[in-house]
Amino acid sequence: MLRVLLCNDDGIDAPGLATLIAVVRELGHAPIVVAPRTQMSMCGHAISGRDAVSVELHATTDGVPRYAVDGTPADCVRVALRHLPIGPVDRVIAGINRGANAGVDVYYSGTAAAAREAAILGVPAIAVSQLIRADFDDDWTPPGRNAALALREILPERARPRGTTFVNVNLPEFRDGCAPRGLRWCDLTPAPLLIEYQDRAGAVRNTGSYFARPAPAGYDFALLLEGWITLTRVAIF
Repeated sequence: MLRVLLCNDDGIDAPGLATLIAVVRELGHAPIVVAPRTQMSMCGHAISGRDAVSVELHATTDGVPRYAVDGTPADCVRVALRHLPIGPVDRVIAGINRGANAGVDVYYSGTAAAAREAAILGVPAIAVSQLIRADFDDDWTPPGRNAALALREILPERARPRGTTFVNVNLPEFRDGCAPRGLRWCDLTPAPLLIEYQDRAGAVRNTGSYFARPAPAGYDFALLLEGWITLTRVAIF
């Protein structure tokens, strides 16, 4: 049994995190949650630096320790691994994020940053994200099932992530009960997001479409759209 620290960037009450807790327990491991008190999406690898962050232990009925932190996902991991009385952990898993983190997303994502921070501090880490379209109905059962498939591949000692990387996992969308095509190890898409700005009354807003981004064949975003669970080793430096 592994002791697994869970974090996210959608906040401690997010359904994706609740799903990940259930998956880790289903796989026979012991989860400990240290997550942002509120939504912190797209905060990248920001930390609070010299600012104080408050930490609150939540009362639970399922025996899973839950700490809410007034800080970023990277703050949560730093506080958990260097301050909280939770003992040693074997893995850190961030997610399940509401939205994919493919290609350059890993540099903007708080979810990926939590995994990267853990790897920097010497703990094998995984980020898990779910591709979302506008018609997503908030049924987190399929993402949980697909996350379990990925974690069975990654969590065993034989697949222990290397110390200079973390593993970035993206789960494909699910329709009509269709299973994913399988697992594919691949590289991050080497192309920028589509950025289109409109000027509105002196302010600018990005109006680029996430799904219109480049998707070269064989890389994570294209494979994700094709229905694969993608797994990528991402260097921390």
